[in-house]
Amino acid sequence: MNILIREVDDKKESISNFLKFLERLESNELIINDINLGEDSRYTVPIGISTVQKSSCIILLYNFIESVITNLISKIHDEIIRNNISFFDLNSDIRTTVIMYYSNVVEKMNFKNSAPHIQETFLLLANTKKMNLTYKKLSEFYSLYSGNLDSREAKKVFQHYGINILKDESGLKTIKDGRNKLAHGEFTFEEYGRTLTIQQLKDLKEKVFIYFDSLLSQVKEYIEAENYLEANNGE
Repeated sequence: MNILIREVDDKKESISNFLKFLERLESNELIINDINLGEDSRYTVPIGISTVQKSSCIILLYNFIESVITNLISKIHDEIIRNNISFFDLNSDIRTTVIMYYSNVVEKMNFKNSAPHIQETFLLLANTKKMNLTYKKLSEFYSLYSGNLDSREAKKVFQHYGINILKDESGLKTIKDGRNKLAHGEFTFEEYGRTLTIQQLKDLKEKVFIYFDSLLSQVKEYIEAENYLEANNGE
């Protein structure tokens, strides 16, 4: 978990550095070291470039949201697999999620191809096989989200594991909506960038970082307390 936290910190630093770059960019001047001349050169930056990059920051923030949530869920799966947990020792929310995965496999594949998965299901239910379902494998047939993550959707995702996310953050919805407007072509990057200020982006960044500090702490406590187990769930 500590490795994951360090990776998140690295992502946060990259976003903060990008925003610092945007501040310089919006001033319409950049000082760039010219290797050939051996001196700093001042370049005037067209205004359209800074507005496009502000939209890019929304994409960057959304990718951060999706990446961290995906990594947290993967970490829960990895911990369960590492500890050789039997199916019936898992809490009821995780058991339901696993059953939904195998149900979707059978529904989406023909019988011949799904037979090994059916056999695996029987072994799990007979309590003769340990849970070894990674999140990557789960998401191939049972998606917990579909590219529209905000704090409300994140809460639903973690409920699949018996985690009740305590914090809400409207900033995640602002980022999700902006990302969708750009992804679906409702606005060009330059058009949407004109609606944003550097201060708004800074505020969104801080809201997202605070939200994920809380989420990381809550998932860390969940894993350390082994609340993926039925015996410990809710303690």
